[in-house]
Amino acid sequence: MNSINEILSTLNPEQLEAANYTGGPCLIIAGAGTGKTKTLTCKVAKLIADGISPSRILAVTFTNKAAQEMRERIEALVPGNSSRVWIHTFHSFAVRILRHNAAALKLNKDFVIYDETEQKKIITLALEEMGVKEAKKEVNYYVSTISRAKDDMLDPESFFVHAHASNNPRRIQAAEVYKRYQRKLTAAGALDFGDLLMKVVELFKTNPDVLAYYQDFFKYVLVDEYQDTNHTQYTLTKALAAKHRNLCVVGDPDQSIYSWRGANIRNIMEFERDFKDAKVITLERNYRSTQIILDASNKLIRKNKNRREKTLYSNVLSGEPITVRELASEGEEARWVCNQIQTMVEEDGISLNDVAVFYRTNAQSRNFEDTFRRYQMPYKLIGAVKFYDRKEIKDVLSYAKLLVNPNDTVSLLRVINTPKRGFGQSAQDSLTAYAAQKDISLYKALKEQEFIDTLKPVARRAAREFMDLFESLYLEMTLSTPSELFSKLIERSGYEQALRAEIEKDPDAENRLRNIGELAGAVKDYEERCVKEETEPSLSGYLQEVSLISGAEEVSGSLNGAVTLMTVHLAKGLEFPAVFVTGLEEGLFPLNGKDDDDMEEERRLCYVAMTRAKKYLYMTYASTRRLFGKTYQNLASRFLFDSELLEPASYTGPMERTEINPRERYHSGGYNRWTLNNSVSYDNSDNYQETFKKFAPAFAKPEPARQEAPSPKTEGGIGVGSLVKHGVFGQGKVTAISGSGDNAKITVVFGNGTKRVFILKYAPLERL
Repeated sequence: MNSINEILSTLNPEQLEAANYTGGPCLIIAGAGTGKTKTLTCKVAKLIADGISPSRILAVTFTNKAAQEMRERIEALVPGNSSRVWIHTFHSFAVRILRHNAAALKLNKDFVIYDETEQKKIITLALEEMGVKEAKKEVNYYVSTISRAKDDMLDPESFFVHAHASNNPRRIQAAEVYKRYQRKLTAAGALDFGDLLMKVVELFKTNPDVLAYYQDFFKYVLVDEYQDTNHTQYTLTKALAAKHRNLCVVGDPDQSIYSWRGANIRNIMEFERDFKDAKVITLERNYRSTQIILDASNKLIRKNKNRREKTLYSNVLSGEPITVRELASEGEEARWVCNQIQTMVEEDGISLNDVAVFYRTNAQSRNFEDTFRRYQMPYKLIGAVKFYDRKEIKDVLSYAKLLVNPNDTVSLLRVINTPKRGFGQSAQDSLTAYAAQKDISLYKALKEQEFIDTLKPVARRAAREFMDLFESLYLEMTLSTPSELFSKLIERSGYEQALRAEIEKDPDAENRLRNIGELAGAVKDYEERCVKEETEPSLSGYLQEVSLISGAEEVSGSLNGAVTLMTVHLAKGLEFPAVFVTGLEEGLFPLNGKDDDDMEEERRLCYVAMTRAKKYLYMTYASTRRLFGKTYQNLASRFLFDSELLEPASYTGPMERTEINPRERYHSGGYNRWTLNNSVSYDNSDNYQETFKKFAPAFAKPEPARQEAPSPKTEGGIGVGSLVKHGVFGQGKVTAISGSGDNAKITVVFGNGTKRVFILKYAPLERL
């Protein structure tokens, strides 16, 4: 065991000041990578060395992982004492207090704790009691609303008053749901996570003697990640420290990124209002990143007004320049990232475990998942369901599968009442029974009038609408591209409209809508690959490709590890030698529709992403990106300008993304809206695909080499450059020909931008 002097000798002057300070309330502003956990644990060791009983010290953090790390570090510093220190998350601390004092609140000491799944079940029951139709669609909204109410210390009665004062019908209904929900929890002898904290605050308010006991018992209270506390956690912390005032909170306003789940940045910003004699200590020496990375990060975050001034600095003054890369599309972005990672593995000897790819929304994972699978790049997806396993993706793909194969029973049962159209479980049971009796497929059964006549009027109408939808789409299959069919499916089925209608009710509906848009982009990507490979794109071909992708195992456990894919929100508290921050475009990162407070949080989110990088930082954006199958032109994110990684030449502020004609060709660097500052490496070369092939054998199955050959002409005299006319697509131009004779394949780009590949002998083309 080291002496306390040896322990403290490892701290820098600011950390040492924080560890030694015991004169009352203390606020430690700990920048990213400045050693806040080390400072906190050394402070605990110092308190124990000064004679404070470990059992009288309370250290609270937000995650079980963080609590375990703190426990292990304290055990290493002062062996035998970590088990006696109260090291808890807020919720585990609350459970411990409530178990000991259940009688004071008339609680059963063996109360059960309901998680989110159980919350949803209880709220669904409350909604059904109220006669709310399609209660399951409403449930996420009410879970979120009630959870936020408890974060703000609003019980059902208080929420009722606020709701009626707002004169908002949905809030008023939420107040009724909250009341019924809470009543059911009480009847079940259960508490949810919000209750755990509220009940402790209630315990302290209604039992002054209990509060006094714990105020005397805990001599020191330490709270980590204070910028992430909500109002209830703030109230609880303040009550515990009100008597002895030995409260030390640690956090960073610049890393406050969880307002959407109740965190209130005011708690840390106004700490000195609550404790006017508070000691404020700022940790600015960063032990993670190079100065090059910190310089850009400091410049970025200074654009925020609601913050405490600090400037991170590093002892590592040299290092790799930050690479900013503009790509033509989101597909090119994913391929470039994959190529760059392979280059680092080959040339720098970096492990894939040391690499992370961050993105703003879950929908963006699709491009990286597809690309990494295609090139056998090992990866792990953190905190999200794989793209092709998401419900909304499976729903839309089931529509497409049924169009290709009407006898697909599983797909038909999945979509016949998705979205709700009146063909409920009873009608579905009748359908399966009738089909079994007649020994025919479900689709054929739906076409038989004998079965239709057995249905109730609502189900009968739904069945006819469903069959009309597929019959009309089936007739259009030969005249439509796969992407056009997907667009028609999404629109005519009512799926997109249903998701849009849910956005107000269900906070997650907007993410599901983005995922559907990303799927439409994936189909376009497939069509473009077919053109390059001179094959005919088809709906069945795309579904086959997806089946192979979604059925493939993630390549993991290789000698080089696996790349980490995650949203930026999940990156908090982590660090990687190499970080890729992707999708840095206006309207995506930052997201659209933000007020000043939201925009500052978006900027903090980018700051968090950048400060995860230790040595290599790559910032990428796509000049065009697909949304629901349409291609839009984007402006580089304002955050690249805020951090002075890009210097505007004629930049006048944020611009909305605008749709572009698909025939417009992208020219690298053609926008001329900005230049680069001198400390940034801007890789805008067009030869990276060749570099990619050079390193591909380590992970990939390289694309087959293509032989250049003179452009052939068909027997009818049609050659590359010939103008032709199609009965459906109109006039077009021949751009490529492969093969010879009747089996020759001909690629035509039509005036509306559509690109099709035909087998010549079947192609209804007229030469102009």
